Amino acid sequence: MDYLAEYKIPVKGIKNGKHTFDFEVNKRFFEETGGTEISDAALNVLVELTKSTLITVMNINISGTVSVKCDRCLDTFNLALSGNYELYVKFTEAEEDEDDKIIFVPNDTHEIDMSEYIREFIILSLPLQKVHPDDEEGYSTCNPEMLDLLENFLVDEEPQSDPRWDELKKFNKN
Repeated sequence: MDYLAEYKIPVKGIKNGKHTFDFEVNKRFFEETGGTEISDAALNVLVELTKSTLITVMNINISGTVSVKCDRCLDTFNLALSGNYELYVKFTEAEEDEDDKIIFVPNDTHEIDMSEYIREFIILSLPLQKVHPDDEEGYSTCNPEMLDLLENFLVDEEPQSDPRWDELKKFNKN
């Protein structure tokens, strides 16, 4: 059986109004969809579909934790995620290109596969820099051994000036 089949939402034959779909996202989801830095997950994705005759609106709420590598010390840690997204579904006769927020779906479509959209929204919820959170006292909870190694390789902010150039700069001021 196709694991990602549980992430499909039926759209053919559902009545106008609000419909709620609840999805659990775990490690296997990312193994099936591939290509991400997330090693594990415990996420809940709530999709509230509001259908009308003209357009269908999906409000997507993501909450939970993912396991990622820290950008500072490279240790894996659990990162809390949350995000709210909106997606519009427009049923049409002609095939049209998708927009960032609008999906154009042929009228004869029976279901929409949400797995790719869920994956994209989870990735969009990740911060640009993923680092261990600080403790109550404001100190980093990163691996101290790695922080010590990083400290050894830090370059001084101010470069040392070459005395030969300093002498030449004096000529330029005259």
